[in-house]
Amino acid sequence: MISAAVAGGGRRLGVFSDATTDGLGVTEYKSKATLLKANLGWVYAANQVIADDCSAVRLKLMRRMPDGDEEEVFKHEVLDLLFNPNNIITSKQMWNLYFQYLNLTGEAYIIKLDRQGNPLTDNHKLPTALLPLPSHLCEFRLPLDDNFDHSTVNFAGSDYPIQAFLRDTNPNLETPYCHIPGYVAPLNKHDCGIIREYRNYFY
Repeated sequence: MISAAVAGGGRRLGVFSDATTDGLGVTEYKSKATLLKANLGWVYAANQVIADDCSAVRLKLMRRMPDGDEEEVFKHEVLDLLFNPNNIITSKQMWNLYFQYLNLTGEAYIIKLDRQGNPLTDNHKLPTALLPLPSHLCEFRLPLDDNFDHSTVNFAGSDYPIQAFLRDTNPNLETPYCHIPGYVAPLNKHDCGIIREYRNYFY
């Protein structure tokens, strides 16, 4: 269970009004919640194909040898975590949700949890579980001091440090920390704190 919120605050990003319809009958989806409601018909079909294909990719953990060669690692605690992220859903289901949220809302959030089920912010430790969060309930916030490390994510009314999350986004060129819905972006390796301490390992 996620513990009580970490005290935070700051500027809110990506807060929009609900969907609006112009005189031509074209609906403009401005909030992440309304974007999810558009997941019907051809949008659903296309989104599902992309999410299914991406979640079916077999993840590999590679080790760089001293001579520069690479070899695949078949047994490692990082692989155990990726293949069994939590006791609720499978790895394939987690990545399927991840890419569906990324496709539709332009953002995806996975929270890192410790053995007690609390958010893990220490990037030197491997999480016990990874849990995808509904992106329309998450709100990324830059701090007032403009130090990215002090950023927070508000989930269901509580603020948590950015270090507790694996966050992916389709950057908006006008405001890079905001998202652009409707475009697929690759997993941001720099967000994956679970890999940072295994410097000889890479994907």
